[in-house]
Amino acid sequence: FIVTPLLFSPWRIAAAVTSKQYFFMGIVDVLAILWTWLAVQDTRYRLGTKNLVALLPIGLLIISMIVSTFIGADRATSLFSTIERGVGLVFTLHALVFTAIVASMIRVQGLDLFKKIAQAVLFSAVVVAGVTFFTKEAFDVGITWLNESAGGAMLGNSTIAGAYFIFAL
Repeated sequence: FIVTPLLFSPWRIAAAVTSKQYFFMGIVDVLAILWTWLAVQDTRYRLGTKNLVALLPIGLLIISMIVSTFIGADRATSLFSTIERGVGLVFTLHALVFTAIVASMIRVQGLDLFKKIAQAVLFSAVVVAGVTFFTKEAFDVGITWLNESAGGAMLGNSTIAGAYFIFAL
């Protein structure tokens, strides 16, 4: 929650997206293995009916994405999206698994975990907002990779940055 928005590797292709996307997917893969083991060992970590109903809209979105992958014109783009966007089926499946893991953990550990997550997201948003002020659209400090970001600093562009800040609030 804290690290992902702050990651940025300016020497990568589509640095604002790939720096975060590949890290997130790798972490989710590791967490999914650990969570599966935990759910087998302790039934409290298995998702209940209430959690599954809450995840239903995301599940329906993924089903529609699977259908469009097979009947669409370009399967590779459906699976992986474009490098600049990074919201293909594979990433969306990782997001669903991550959401299930977080829902499971909140179910067992209570709202204190949710509060900690919210605080971490808010902290990251404050840091990213601070860095965003130093792009050429605000206070130009002459840092090349910030000035090439289209106003979003380490998030890539101002639209993504704005969406992230709204989510954080």
